[in-house]
Amino acid sequence: GSGIINGSLLTTSSVCGTTLGASNTVTSCNATNTSGGAISLINTAAPLTITAISQTGSGNVTVNNTGNILITGSIAAGAGNNTSLTSSGTIIETGVGLISGALLTTSTVGGMVLNGANAVTSFNATNTSGGAVSLINTAATLTLANYSQTGVGNFSVNKTGNISITGSVAAAS
Repeated sequence: GSGIINGSLLTTSSVCGTTLGASNTVTSCNATNTSGGAISLINTAAPLTITAISQTGSGNVTVNNTGNILITGSIAAGAGNNTSLTSSGTIIETGVGLISGALLTTSTVGGMVLNGANAVTSFNATNTSGGAVSLINTAATLTLANYSQTGVGNFSVNKTGNISITGSVAAAS
């Protein structure tokens, strides 16, 4: 259906995935899925705070927010699952915030700071309208799949270990 969820903290627990595709307006999200199926949220609250997302089955994690995204807990997508975060503002990790899984794809307007103990195997980032893009990553090897910066801002990846660049790295001049 086309139901919309409004409120402060949204907590979901599923076995076969959760898809919340309407223009929801929640200020915090905590989601758990324990079997196959994706976790997906479309939201319009500014900001959206992700307190925790846990995907222990197979299925990707997707969050699309109109407004900033704050990550204060773990987004654990699972070793073979991808995470996609889209914000019409910034994406910022604070406190114990971190992202783990396979490919992390981000799209921001104004930059992103992911300085937690992230553990992703691939990274793909797009940023428009300026702002820095920063990633700290602890996985054994990180593949930089693609990076695009159309506004003014620095790009940094802090990684102990190997970095493999398989796509383009394009920063504004």
